[in-house]
Amino acid sequence: MPAITKTVTDPNATALLEAILAALGGGDIGDAMDSESVDLDAGAAQEVIAAPAAGHQLWIYGYEIHANVQGSYQFLSDTDEKTGTMPVGAGGGMARDSKYPIFKCGTAEALNITAVTCAADGIVTYRDVTV
Repeated sequence: MPAITKTVTDPNATALLEAILAALGGGDIGDAMDSESVDLDAGAAQEVIAAPAAGHQLWIYGYEIHANVQGSYQFLSDTDEKTGTMPVGAGGGMARDSKYPIFKCGTAEALNITAVTCAADGIVTYRDVTV
């Protein structure tokens, strides 16, 4: 489906939209939602989504991650911990979805996952947001 765009020429409407974005933590109107598959072996700080360009952040809106054996996962912005260590059972997993960002990576930082003793397979939903 093609993107729908609308140019806002009313200065009051533009100011209102900018105020709403600032209240939500920044970003540009039109930053698109995307997803990335997760297919990692056990290991520390493995890259799932590459670092965006300067002046951009990855905002994470959802994930579904499954384990092949008992282990744990942790999400990181480069090396900065964004979640605690989350244990999963063999053949188990975890999922979370939100209309608001669950967490935000640092500016120009990749999303990494540490998978301890288990593989990480699934999907991450995010936006590359101009800040």
